[in-house]
Amino acid sequence: MHKSLTLLALLPTSLAHFVLNYPPSLGFSDDDESTAPCGGFDLSFSGNVTDLAASSFAIASRTTHPQANWLFRITTSTAEPYNWTNILPVVSESGLGDFCLPALSVPAEFVGKQAIVQVTQSAVDGNLYQVCISGSWCAECLVNSRIHVCVYANV
Repeated sequence: MHKSLTLLALLPTSLAHFVLNYPPSLGFSDDDESTAPCGGFDLSFSGNVTDLAASSFAIASRTTHPQANWLFRITTSTAEPYNWTNILPVVSESGLGDFCLPALSVPAEFVGKQAIVQVTQSAVDGNLYQVCISGSWCAECLVNSRIHVCVYANV
């Protein structure tokens, strides 16, 4: 009985490729997570809207891939070509579990504007997408010693 409960408790995270813990995403669909630009959800300024602290905000995620590259981008557009702006260079991560990038900032031209943040994970099974509208201070960022993150300057 104990083994069955343990397996059931792990089931939701074992199916997901990655989960955006903070800020809240527009929605989550494991089946559509590979659909650009936002994991199968409409790119709009409605839904889970959170205030953005442009000078310092966090992104917290849980990954089920042992190695992945991440791209964090921002736009004020909801129509193609979206005009994405990279928030960081490519971030390489290794290890399973929760991690947080606690002090991201956006370029000055986004201050005072409503914006959409895209989080892309590139792993063994391809590119996966989630988006959130704006962002804010991370109420609780988990530090996990099993996760190693490295930001590359020129990728």
